[in-house]
Amino acid sequence: MTGLEHWRKTTLGEECEIVSGSTPKTGEPSFWGGDIPWLTPADLSKWKGTYIDGGARYITQAGLDSCSARIFPKNTVMMSSRAPIGYTAIANREMCTNQGFKSMLPSATVNPEWLRYFLGHALPEIKAMASGTTFAEISGKKLGTLTMNLPPLGEQKRIVEVLDDHLSRLDKALAETEYSNKAARRFSSSLLHAMFSGDLMKDELGIQDVNSVELGTVAEIQSGGTPKGVDRLTSEAESETHNVPFYKVGDMNRDARYMKSSRSYLTETDVDSLRLKVIPAGSVIFPKAGGAIATDKKRLVQVPGPIDLNCMAVIPGVEMLPSYLAWFFDSFKLSDLSNGSILPQIGKTAVMQVRLPCPSLSEQEAVVQYLEENISMVRAQVQSIEGIASSIANLRRSILNDAFSGRLVDRGSSEQ
Repeated sequence: MTGLEHWRKTTLGEECEIVSGSTPKTGEPSFWGGDIPWLTPADLSKWKGTYIDGGARYITQAGLDSCSARIFPKNTVMMSSRAPIGYTAIANREMCTNQGFKSMLPSATVNPEWLRYFLGHALPEIKAMASGTTFAEISGKKLGTLTMNLPPLGEQKRIVEVLDDHLSRLDKALAETEYSNKAARRFSSSLLHAMFSGDLMKDELGIQDVNSVELGTVAEIQSGGTPKGVDRLTSEAESETHNVPFYKVGDMNRDARYMKSSRSYLTETDVDSLRLKVIPAGSVIFPKAGGAIATDKKRLVQVPGPIDLNCMAVIPGVEMLPSYLAWFFDSFKLSDLSNGSILPQIGKTAVMQVRLPCPSLSEQEAVVQYLEENISMVRAQVQSIEGIASSIANLRRSILNDAFSGRLVDRGSSEQ
């Protein structure tokens, strides 16, 4: 049996006054640099605490009077309502916010800390209520319709105490997994850097006097194109005739390292009639334009096929093992090759001029074997760490579900 029979079904709007924030005119110096804390969602992006005293900027009384901003009292529960939805904190002093918040002034029957936990528990439902084309936003009116089972005040306080205890330990464990994850990735990155700088080749593998060459001298660099008027299929299984994969940036999310398939397929006749360049197996492909460069995805093609306009391929020559080339690309970030801040681009010339050590084929095999043995262990550790982090997240959700379904604590007493 749970304690729900002592809880009261209500809505957030019935239990709290929900108020939006505002921003004074940014170009008016007299509105800024005062002593009134003014909070934005960015101030909460890395905030881990429950209570907050202020953000990066403060406004003056004149700035407050110039707009519809309002000073909220201590213990107001503030939640970002867009970009993104769901950052929360409790005011530890009087303050105001910009329009990216919905601030909740709880009634005397609602514990602010319990409410903050409840909002975190209800976040999926809150996000589902949001709307907007450019970015999702939750209005105060819609937020007010959020249903909640409200326990007596004494039980709210006990729930907060138990959640503080349980979740603080989970947060500590999660922080430790994040640290371990970053350490493992740093080790993998440093190992790759040490290998292709030549240090590991000499010290671990005994490979001496390796020539450094420009990539364009040992590989062909090929950009893609976009065929028009061609019937593309979402699955190879849909037709025996459409059996040539057409690789796009989105396909690089599918396989951890190797490209075996795509979401779109062409016929061999299409490839011939459109004179598409088929990228052979053993080539490394990667995004060459826009925000996809930041994802740093490089994939080794295992099934030949053309690539689209936003991709580039490096096709190794006879002096370069495909697996060696793939490991070399893992040793640096694609953003190192890009130019342009608004729309990053990777040019063919920049790729051709990349320098890399080019030992003999047998020595390349030794490099590949060493990296596969050592980095595969690191990647297994990362996978294990990520599994632990996922388990912690699931346990956190389970504890919150128990808390707001009356199963977390013994009711003992349920005084208001």
